[in-house]
Amino acid sequence: MKKNLTIILLLTLLSSCGKTTQKDNVSLNEKREKIEYTFSEYSEEIPIINLPFHSTCDIELNGSKLGLTNKEISKFGRKDCSVYGKLVDNEKYTAIIYLLPCDIVLPIIQTTDKKGKKISELELHDGYCGEDEFSWGSSSFTINKDLTIQIIDSVSSFERDDKAEIIESTKKVTIKHKQFYINENGKIIERK
Repeated sequence: MKKNLTIILLLTLLSSCGKTTQKDNVSLNEKREKIEYTFSEYSEEIPIINLPFHSTCDIELNGSKLGLTNKEISKFGRKDCSVYGKLVDNEKYTAIIYLLPCDIVLPIIQTTDKKGKKISELELHDGYCGEDEFSWGSSSFTINKDLTIQIIDSVSSFERDDKAEIIESTKKVTIKHKQFYINENGKIIERK
């Protein structure tokens, strides 16, 4: 009889321990889901980008290996993006480059205040990148140490003859230059 009572007590203890562990695991997962950290803690994890920084749409930028989930990035940054790096983190604002997967990876600068509220954003590739049978396009950008930004887009369009050769007289080239800067309050402004 003592043996049976000991076995019953042991089984009761083991089953209650298993339930406690499962309950503890659920609460740990709930804590992860809530993402309970500040923008400052989020921003501190993001590496600084060395300036000047230049890239073209032909170069596929890769997100940093921070291990941030989409939900974590969406709390303070761009939804469905990865983080590339941080341009600046001063007493008034933080500027971070996010990467949005599209036909090509689209880099986007987003500035936020010190609590993580968005101030401004700028897509760094403005035009078409790549080619098809009637056009070719390219885009590039440069971010300077003084936080000025140059974006250059060029598109070449043309027609083809019956032999699929480009008809030289139909070639049209369009080049757009845009200049922006990030002001002292984190607003991205286009220079006209």
